[in-house]
Amino acid sequence: MKVLFDSTAMSLALLENVAMHKTGIFRYAENVAKHLSLHPDVDLSFYSTLDRREKNLWKRKLDELKHLKNVPLLNHYHPLKGRMDRLKPRIMDASPLKKFFLKGLCESLRVLMNSSPKLVGNITGQDIYYSPYHPLPKRVREKKDLICFTTIHDLIPLKYPHFFKVNKRRFFDDIFKKSKPNHFFIAASESTKADICHYYSINPNKITVAYGAPQKELFYPVEDKVELQSTLEKYHIHRPYILSVATAEPRKNIMMLIDAYIDIIKQNPTLDLNLVLCGAKGWGMNNLKSKIDPYKDRIIITGFAKDEDLAAIYSGATAFVYPSLYEGFGIPVVEAMSCKTPVIVSDRSSLPEVAQDAALYVDPTNVEDISAQIFKVVQDKNLQNQLKEKALLQVQKFSWENSAQVIYQAFETSLDQVR
Repeated sequence: MKVLFDSTAMSLALLENVAMHKTGIFRYAENVAKHLSLHPDVDLSFYSTLDRREKNLWKRKLDELKHLKNVPLLNHYHPLKGRMDRLKPRIMDASPLKKFFLKGLCESLRVLMNSSPKLVGNITGQDIYYSPYHPLPKRVREKKDLICFTTIHDLIPLKYPHFFKVNKRRFFDDIFKKSKPNHFFIAASESTKADICHYYSINPNKITVAYGAPQKELFYPVEDKVELQSTLEKYHIHRPYILSVATAEPRKNIMMLIDAYIDIIKQNPTLDLNLVLCGAKGWGMNNLKSKIDPYKDRIIITGFAKDEDLAAIYSGATAFVYPSLYEGFGIPVVEAMSCKTPVIVSDRSSLPEVAQDAALYVDPTNVEDISAQIFKVVQDKNLQNQLKEKALLQVQKFSWENSAQVIYQAFETSLDQVR
């Protein structure tokens, strides 16, 4: 089976080196690619639309990922794209008349690019086109003999549009409203699958659920006290602490967690407990600094932590708290479980599906509920141990090997349907 894998999500993270890009979607794309490339019945190639310089950089980055260095890169790039990319920044500052002219020129270039035979040549001969995130390129979408799959991680912009600076509905409309009989979908959870069916009335038989998973080589209980302490010192973390790992943005509900923590230490002024916020800087958190300033000795913001340090940061925590308002899956939850860390999560979206009986649940809109559950875990060693053991059992249900096999089987089934 020849599979063409859209590498856009991976190249954004590795070429631009933007911490926000190296989160759940990047992990999903990299690990599915790795395990599909190892599948004996899959002939995997990467697809990209990079210019010559970007392509060479991307190839070098791929060579650094030993498990993906032998995957060929099929690059589709048109010289007109470079011209269009150089024109776009000029539109913002142009006069109304010039803006109208430049937009028309960009649209003309786009039409010429999409109609160019140079861009579709080496797609021919592929069985499956798979995108782990982005909408299908027009030149791919219009090939009737190519079966296409897209992974949908969540529908947050539709459920919570106020969390976003711009309207992102078009992103999903491009995926679903332009889909054709040879197009299928992978959902990150049953919760996400239900949302797809609700918002777009897609036949559920065309949607396969393939969960995310922790990377076993990165996430495990760190029991070496020297390794643990040296990593924590690197990020100026002092034990005991509760931990949240998330990009700082409104959906992750970090402000509510901080309020819950402040509530605990106000009611228990002698309690020795810090709060560690680990993750990339997002948006919409302008009041974060003013909120934590009075507690800056106890609320520790690490910023984006390296993958190789996360196991120790998870392992050192008294509890991992994830009061997110909505998750398509919630990879940090299974990462924490892999490190044998007690977990407290929201009772919303996919999180009960992922954590099941291995977590305590909170109403993410109720600060008293969050603070009560945190205090309960912090004070009860027996409860901590119960949650640790349940976490290790629950996390065994998730593996990238299984997820890649589920995706492969979906490919196989779709091929059988159209043959």
